[in-house]
Amino acid sequence: MKKFSYIIKNKEGVHARPAGELIKTAGEFRANIELQAKGQTVSLKGGIFALMGLGLRSGEEIDVVCSGPDEAEAFAAVKAKVEELF
Repeated sequence: MKKFSYIIKNKEGVHARPAGELIKTAGEFRANIELQAKGQTVSLKGGIFALMGLGLRSGEEIDVVCSGPDEAEAFAAVKAKVEELF
């Protein structure tokens, strides 16, 4: 299992276009990839609505957890995408 924390820097928070890009990136891997925030956990493979439902804003902290067969590759790709988009 690999985990990283990130403070959202994008002034618009997590909105539809970048959320969709993150979901697409997560879907490229077999690993289970979850985002934890505000006391909730959502699968980044579960679709955009679960992620958008968290209502994440600038300055809020998220944790992303990757576990499974290709977790190292998934971790690197998802971490890079989160840092690029948010």
